[in-house]
Amino acid sequence: MASVLFSVGLGGVAMGVVKVVGAGVGLTLLYLLLSTLYNLLFHPLRHFPGPPLWRASRLPWVYHNSLGRLPFAVKALHDTYGPIVRIAPDELSFIDGAAWKPIYGGTDSTQLDRDEFIYPPENQRNLPNSIIHADHVAHARIRRRLAYAFSTKALESQEGLMFKHIDLLLSKLATAEGPVNMSDWFNFASLDIIGDLALGESLGCLEKGEYHPLAKHLIGAFKAGILMSSVNRFIPVAKLKFLLRRILPKKTLAQNKNFLLNLHEQVNKRMAIGVDSPRPDFISYMLAEDKTGGSMTKMDIQANTAVFFIGGSESSASLMSGTLYHLLQTPSALARAVAEIRENFASADEIHYRTVSTLPYLLACMEEGLRVATPTPFGICRRTKRPMEIAGVVVPGNTSVAVPQWAAFHSAKNWRRSEEFVPERWLPEGEEEFGGDKREVFQPFGVGPRNCMGKSLAYVEMRILFARLLYTFDFSLPDNNTFVWSDQRAFISWQKLPFYVNVKTVNPPKIVGEKTA
Repeated sequence: MASVLFSVGLGGVAMGVVKVVGAGVGLTLLYLLLSTLYNLLFHPLRHFPGPPLWRASRLPWVYHNSLGRLPFAVKALHDTYGPIVRIAPDELSFIDGAAWKPIYGGTDSTQLDRDEFIYPPENQRNLPNSIIHADHVAHARIRRRLAYAFSTKALESQEGLMFKHIDLLLSKLATAEGPVNMSDWFNFASLDIIGDLALGESLGCLEKGEYHPLAKHLIGAFKAGILMSSVNRFIPVAKLKFLLRRILPKKTLAQNKNFLLNLHEQVNKRMAIGVDSPRPDFISYMLAEDKTGGSMTKMDIQANTAVFFIGGSESSASLMSGTLYHLLQTPSALARAVAEIRENFASADEIHYRTVSTLPYLLACMEEGLRVATPTPFGICRRTKRPMEIAGVVVPGNTSVAVPQWAAFHSAKNWRRSEEFVPERWLPEGEEEFGGDKREVFQPFGVGPRNCMGKSLAYVEMRILFARLLYTFDFSLPDNNTFVWSDQRAFISWQKLPFYVNVKTVNPPKIVGEKTA
């Protein structure tokens, strides 16, 4: 009898569990149905165009974001729906140049806040202030401290350091055998340069022909950031750290952790030298007290160095790879750029920042490279505080808004022959054909108080390096080339595929170091 009663009791419990689970599933489905109906029919953004699935749920955005294909998906949506698209229940995407100033402009007191789903406040993340995540007041303080380090004058004083790495790159390419993977070599050069500028020493990537441990885990850190921004849309920040270990791929989390550990090791090594290093670097400015006597904590310095390291390495390498790829895909542009450089210089040593600035066609190639291969393909989200006008329309408060650079820079609504690499559009000779281009949308380094501090560094590095490369070598694509720039995935920056190029030495460089195959 007891066993029968026990069995009946278990059956009752089981039935109760089934009912509870069923009720939970039913309530979840009801919630999803009601939220979908609300988003489509009653949400303040219901009148803005966009595909029904994207307007109804954040899931399509998360899907494309997690695959590294969001910039391309958003561009396709703009091609279909126009210059303003609702790409999520609470998010609008703009490719109109008039959107830049209201979204990203303003002063410390009037600028829009960062979208906290993507950039959670530091007090919630339990992390130090970085120039990316800091609030407006802290951001302005960090920026003032580092302003001189990124000035054109300061960077010109670092030309000798850049020449050292560029000469080594030329030497390695001149002694390499067979097609070389330029994605790697551009990465090696940019990593060594930013290592010297930010950490006070080269990472040795060019010399060894391989990635430093710090860089090996970088793409994993990028993927972790993208996946976290996706997960954060559905899981409260306070629970995020606990759940991430159970949701995200272990390999990605391990790479993110190893990147931070390696970076902190390098920063601690540099900080041990103190403010009086043999030559100024970014950490010198962060270690020094400001005019108010304030100082940055060790964790603040680590966080900001990570930002500068990522921006100064990946962005530069992506831009150089993308520009070379499009030059090789456009032989007439490559031939004209090479002729301009070789006709104006008798040796590579004559090429430096000021002399290269006299080459209009090369500079036009750089601008066009920034357009077609922008190193920041995403939109950087801000959130409206109250109803405001953006690009001629009133946007409700609490709306995530952004200008996605890939979509804006590739839109046929903004550019004639938008998918072609045409440097002439930036020259007076192109005015007749390209005078209608909407150049006000072209802001590759952003606008406003939070625009990219590394603009001058990118221009100095890119112009000198490209001029010396094209003076020294003839480049061509292998017959079996399958590399296509838009086949790559974007996780904060580009996850670059191998990009093999034939390299023929025309004006032999100084040979530095040992031969690298």
